[in-house]
Amino acid sequence: FMSLQTPRVVFQPPGGWPVRGGGGRSVGACRTSGGNHGSYDEFWSLTAKACRTKCAALPETECVGYEHSTLLHGYFKCELHKEVLTHAVPVPGSICWQRVPQRDVWPRPIPRAPASAAASAI
Repeated sequence: FMSLQTPRVVFQPPGGWPVRGGGGRSVGACRTSGGNHGSYDEFWSLTAKACRTKCAALPETECVGYEHSTLLHGYFKCELHKEVLTHAVPVPGSICWQRVPQRDVWPRPIPRAPASAAASAI
């Protein structure tokens, strides 16, 4: 059986490559392959960390990535995206992160031998 651990959720810039000057993130607004915004849920007043945490807590099918924006007068906007993100377009104050599918996250949990097999090995 597999160890019952909370899966590690990993994020990367869309397309897997950071935009220059982004500090490892894609500076700008998230976009889909057609250059569109895609489908997303919008939340206000969440910090970047809270936005990431909210996305990570959802199933992969409900949050494939997030965009966090710092707007005028200190407002924050969080978009939890539902469609595959391929790139970011330059938008000051915004960052885009794509969720790495769980099947691609390493290290993967190591399957444990059933208790009966472990006992017979002693």
